[in-house]
Amino acid sequence: MLKETNKRYREISTEKRGSEENAMEIASPSSKSAAKKARRQLKLSEEQDTQVQYLQSLSSSVDSLKPTLSELSMDVKAIRNDMDNFRTNLVKIESEISMLTASLAKLGKRTDILQAAQRQDRDGIKEANDGVSKLQKRLAELEDRSRRSNLRLVGLPENEEGGDAVAFLQRQLPVWFPSLAGKSSLEIERAHRVYSGQPNSDGNKPRTLIFKLLRYTDRQEILKAYRQPGAQVTHGRTRLLLFPDYSTDTAVRRKAFQPVISSLKSKGLQPFLLYPAKMKVLHNSQTHVFSSPEEAQRFADSVHSVSANSSNSVV
Repeated sequence: MLKETNKRYREISTEKRGSEENAMEIASPSSKSAAKKARRQLKLSEEQDTQVQYLQSLSSSVDSLKPTLSELSMDVKAIRNDMDNFRTNLVKIESEISMLTASLAKLGKRTDILQAAQRQDRDGIKEANDGVSKLQKRLAELEDRSRRSNLRLVGLPENEEGGDAVAFLQRQLPVWFPSLAGKSSLEIERAHRVYSGQPNSDGNKPRTLIFKLLRYTDRQEILKAYRQPGAQVTHGRTRLLLFPDYSTDTAVRRKAFQPVISSLKSKGLQPFLLYPAKMKVLHNSQTHVFSSPEEAQRFADSVHSVSANSSNSVV
């Protein structure tokens, strides 16, 4: 608006100066002085009129700007209010952030405490499990010791022993194992049938007969005679099997080696189980001892079949 007013003022001044120059060219020499004076007065009057018009135009422009200035003032007040609200909200947010930071620090401390307690519990559980494992091994060992004079006879038909299993065994053992004939010191404390606790798919399968010898050396002599190469124990037409009597834990661990033992026997080797559950075998004049079925199976997979005349035998 101010730019347009200034432009209009310059146009009016230019028009008046052009009019004066035309009047001076037309006037006669005698009237030049009076015309010059009148021109100056006219010029002053025109300048005053122009200034008055400019001031009026400027005043009109200012009046037209007043609503805009009022709106701007209101906008500035609104912006100030918004800024005040923003500052207030910012202070609240900073306060909440401080509270959250403090809460997070407390949670971090509690988490550290819980993690430390969890580590202690884990260590305690590991120690307890290790202790239980040691106790189980010790219990199995004690149970094995209590059974060290026992033998398990498998395959004997039911009721074959009659009403006195001890007398039956004292009578039959020298028959089954001729090396025991004439041994007067062979004494059996007790003998009885046992139930395995597993369902019997074959209803004619006889129960195992367990008997306890008075002396451990007698038990070893019987096992030695049973393990002689080519030895077979039969009662009538029934083949009998003889095993040491171990605790359930030891029996399960030893039974896990049976697939590997069968595999090695099919390849011409003669593996042997050591107490409590280790497998020992001689291969290529070297003795190998395995503590786990997995380790023994890896060895069996690497072994090729051997001839019967090779130096592989029970150690």
